[in-house]
Amino acid sequence: MTRDRLARRARTAAALLLALNVSGPGHAAPAAARPPAPVHPLKQVQRDALMQKARERFERIRKGEPEAEGEVRVPRDEPGLRSASAPPLPRPQWLSATRSAALPTNVRVNNTAGDAANSAQSEQFLGVAGSNILVAWNDGQGFVSGPDIQGYGYSTDGGQTFTDGGAPPKPAGAVWTSDPSVTVKENTGEFYYAGLIDPTVTTNGIGVVRATFSGSSVVWDTPHIAISRDKSTNFIDKEWLTVDPSSGNLYLTYTNFDAGGDDIEFMRSTDKGVTWSAPLVINLPTAYGLVQGSRTAVGPGGEVYVVWNEIGLVDQDFMMIRKSTDSGQSFAAEVQAAAFYNNYGCGAPGFNRERGIAFPSIAVDRSGGPRNGRVYLAWNESVNFYDDALGLGGNKSEVESNDTPATATSFTVGQTLRGSLESTSAQDYFSFAANQGKTYIFYCDSLNSSLLYTFRVFCTDGSQRLAFAGHTSGAPGQKSLIVWTAPTTGTYYVRMAGIGTGSGGYRFRTGVHLTGSERGRDQRDVFVNHSDNGTAWSAPTRVNNDPPYYDDWLPEVAVGGNGIPYVIWYDWRDSPPAVCGGWSHVYFARSDDGGTSWSEIGPVTDTQTDWTNTLSNIAPNQGDYLGLYANATAVYPCWADGRGGNVDVYLAVWPLAITPVEISLVAADALPDRVSLEWRDVSGEALSATVYRRSGEDDWTALGTIEPDGLGRLRFEDRQVIAGTRYGYRLGVMEHGSERLVGEVWVDVPVAARLALHGVRPNPARHEAWVSFSLPDAAPATLSVYDVSGRLVRTRALAGFGAGSHVVNLAAQGELPVGVYIVRLARGGEAMSARVTVVR
Repeated sequence: MTRDRLARRARTAAALLLALNVSGPGHAAPAAARPPAPVHPLKQVQRDALMQKARERFERIRKGEPEAEGEVRVPRDEPGLRSASAPPLPRPQWLSATRSAALPTNVRVNNTAGDAANSAQSEQFLGVAGSNILVAWNDGQGFVSGPDIQGYGYSTDGGQTFTDGGAPPKPAGAVWTSDPSVTVKENTGEFYYAGLIDPTVTTNGIGVVRATFSGSSVVWDTPHIAISRDKSTNFIDKEWLTVDPSSGNLYLTYTNFDAGGDDIEFMRSTDKGVTWSAPLVINLPTAYGLVQGSRTAVGPGGEVYVVWNEIGLVDQDFMMIRKSTDSGQSFAAEVQAAAFYNNYGCGAPGFNRERGIAFPSIAVDRSGGPRNGRVYLAWNESVNFYDDALGLGGNKSEVESNDTPATATSFTVGQTLRGSLESTSAQDYFSFAANQGKTYIFYCDSLNSSLLYTFRVFCTDGSQRLAFAGHTSGAPGQKSLIVWTAPTTGTYYVRMAGIGTGSGGYRFRTGVHLTGSERGRDQRDVFVNHSDNGTAWSAPTRVNNDPPYYDDWLPEVAVGGNGIPYVIWYDWRDSPPAVCGGWSHVYFARSDDGGTSWSEIGPVTDTQTDWTNTLSNIAPNQGDYLGLYANATAVYPCWADGRGGNVDVYLAVWPLAITPVEISLVAADALPDRVSLEWRDVSGEALSATVYRRSGEDDWTALGTIEPDGLGRLRFEDRQVIAGTRYGYRLGVMEHGSERLVGEVWVDVPVAARLALHGVRPNPARHEAWVSFSLPDAAPATLSVYDVSGRLVRTRALAGFGAGSHVVNLAAQGELPVGVYIVRLARGGEAMSARVTVVR
């Protein structure tokens, strides 16, 4: 899908302004080139959120107020959150059925000795050369002992142990503030560290410093300032640095904000970061004020790519990319790599900053293999909530007192809610019934102009934090949005709470998302697409394979020396039911067909993080990105982790000898007293598999172990079933010491054999579409598929199935084209039908 016609017309008219793309300090897009106003009001909320941080800084400087350097400090402990001086609570050690004790070791990178109880280290990235590893992160200890809000650690034994190096060197009087990145020229062992820096008290910019290893020590060169601008007119954010492994050229991109908007800029250095070219504005003038989160990458022929996120004017946002074939001196026209729906209003469960993130991650295959030069992009996206009806179910006002979950004002989703915060510490709770897998929307569209506030969704226990929006600093009275999917059925809570200043009334409208043709299934899924030339891009493919009601976000992609792309992301699927999807692992996946499909390897982390009860003096506590590096020998995931009571940086090393087991479901049949299942190992790699079963929302339970026969078939019969009950089954197979779950299927055990069509799952379907049905006996029956015009698309005689429940795959004869279909089950004079939608 392309941009709306209005934006395209504006871009065409502005194409002649590309000559203005070379800018100096303080450059702003010409007023005539500024984008038209957003068509949808929620897009204006998104644009305001993008500009919020820059506007707050400019306002503080204008008033002569002190700045909060680096990432935003958590403004204060909110009701229910432990104070920084409180002793840490016991950390969760709960392990899901997907876990294995043989995981690669999770190693803490930073040293916590001397840190305050709430000092957090997060937003990490890394580079690897041989056995030397350099990791950089945001460091909240700088808020306590100052002045730098960045730190680094290093390993000389391949990641088995780390030394915390403190803050990297800097020019005299400068302060490291935020957003560190690391890049490495592996063949020479040269590492480059880049981060946001304040060179003086009145300027902000980007610092770059080169490092090498000498024995067990890191040797730093003289640090250099790549760019510096006046804080009163410009705010530089989200830098990213990449080195060309062949030429040694450095490529730097970042966002430059001024009072009216922002641009993506690009610079290059050909002398190891000592001097830098004049900045080049990468986005078109019509995108001024709409861009953020740029990154660079280098192809095997020296091609330079710059990718960024651009806000759309109607509903979708865009991943835009430009390519240079002359070492970054000039760039071809921008290309839209992907269009997607961005859940910008709120982050994942336990995230402590009041907005979401959908920045791109980029990697290029430099392996020399058959896909050499292929470019991969990864991002997270949501359902399309823009066309959902909000607040049409009547009005509901708060009933005082409703300042606790126990006294919450109940409402029905679809109503418009009104209330008033009487003081800066007031809080109003509202309760609502939610169904598993349904996505709910809460839009605070009207409030007193003096209000700063938090806007949250809480678990059924009233304390676990599941979604966070609002406006906690800067100009009060700003609107906010929550898009959130219920992980379990139950009663949840929405809370409005005053913070810092002001009082007065508010209104928020509520609604339920109606599923359409969008790719995203819930509040966020992880997607990857690819291109062999940076111009023509594949359709995005979903990476995560969890149920469609858990969050998945902050993906990172990297390509190993074997030419295989890998992705990691935060994943909430293994949370205990009582915490409503509130605890996270970091998951890991790979693609063996160049990004067309993905196989989950499983969790990287050996302990989950309970973000609600993890202390952090930095927002964002989970960071704006994870860290991932891959080379010829291993993949190195690096992440923020709360197992120690506050947020620390952890790393694991996964050798590349990971061969995925490919298992697919063949058949599932049920009688009132048994369920018979058959899977097939098409890879020939499985030695054995554990069969797991689940009923309703119970935990998965291991039933036993099965082995493939000579034809690769894995068969299991479950006779411990109760008639009339629905059961889920799946297999756990071991890969490189970790258990991966595959072949999940749900079966309805009949009370008595009868003719029934239970439905099609998943629906909408992408590739496989499993039809569940029951037969009363072995008499002839037929399963037919028709398109919406009534044309017969395919049919299957159900000979030999016999009495009981059965599951068959509609795609067994080939995938169905995109469209809407009617599935019809007929036997004798009886017939019944179900509808299924196929999307890509």
